[in-house]
Amino acid sequence: MAVYTCRLIPLTPIHVGTGETIALEDYFLANGRLTRFHPPAVLRAMSEADRKRYLALLGGGDTNMGDALKLLRQCAQKTPDAWIYSIEVGPASRQSLAEALDRIDTRRGEVHPLFWNELTRQAVLPGSAIKGALRTALLSAAVAGRLSRDSHWKQTWEKKLSGEDNSKALARQAEELEREIFRRNERDLEWDPFRFIKVSDTAVPAEMVRLDRARLLQQGKEDGAAGKIQMHFERTLSASDKSPAPQLEFTLVIEKDEKAWHEGIGRYVQGVPTRDWLLKSLRFHFITRAIGEARRFPSLYSDVWKSWIEQAKQPNCALIRLGRFSHFESLSVEGLRRTLDRRDRWITEGTSRTYCTPDGTSKMPFGWALLQLV
Repeated sequence: MAVYTCRLIPLTPIHVGTGETIALEDYFLANGRLTRFHPPAVLRAMSEADRKRYLALLGGGDTNMGDALKLLRQCAQKTPDAWIYSIEVGPASRQSLAEALDRIDTRRGEVHPLFWNELTRQAVLPGSAIKGALRTALLSAAVAGRLSRDSHWKQTWEKKLSGEDNSKALARQAEELEREIFRRNERDLEWDPFRFIKVSDTAVPAEMVRLDRARLLQQGKEDGAAGKIQMHFERTLSASDKSPAPQLEFTLVIEKDEKAWHEGIGRYVQGVPTRDWLLKSLRFHFITRAIGEARRFPSLYSDVWKSWIEQAKQPNCALIRLGRFSHFESLSVEGLRRTLDRRDRWITEGTSRTYCTPDGTSKMPFGWALLQLV
């Protein structure tokens, strides 16, 4: 069993979320920060007078809801034991959320959180997100190699994919391709050698998390902001913020020698990637994607990217992309990339990107990080 200590350095903001949102009654804004709290804990800590007033306001109908929530947040500010975490808020989000809180505008006030460990008050990047990016890179590199040396196989799969007429059918073909590459067409996951790869979760200190507004950039349109759409996302700080990026640690375990785990698994174990195989695949897949995206969306990629890509080519290093807004190019395989856009048109590359704007001017794509094996 090989155990590697790895370092993840966010180059741009990363958001791996829960799929849920934080409602207006779950947080307050003060001193440029968002503080999330447990409403039941605040209610328990309220004075008898405040609790009676709060319940009376709730019973008064929608017209009093704003006053009820205002009282709840005021009491929450005086109850630090009820706080879950507190993070910095960028100016664009700060203004929009303050207005939403004042007007009880639920839609504009939604906040998309990271995963959090409430005991340690730290955010968490799940190991499953990192493992998923590793798997995509391995699949992409394997498919690209097979396409280059096996013309019959290439024609077969191009014909399969071109014969589909909807995204669900295409997803089934993608599953079949993955089974063929990783499991020799076995359907059950117990035959998948990638299950011998384990990646730990990564803790992110609260001071390395910030809330900012996300915007949409259309290809060829420099302003690109979807002005009326409110998207507020918790995200990691990064090297793109012009400040020291967090250096996050996780553990990568390759259990290639554990053949006794499953009877008959021995002939599949050769498919368990080595450390060098993983790094090589990551470099191929994600450096290719970063270069292609920088060419198509130049306003999102400054000159510093040249040095970051060179760093990713160094021994024991690689480029990786994680989380939401990674876009389908980074989530699909090289040479067989095809999907439906929102207008139900088949495309091989998207025409828009979601980016983070901490100051209303700079544009930072989501998800990029430098991975280092220590």
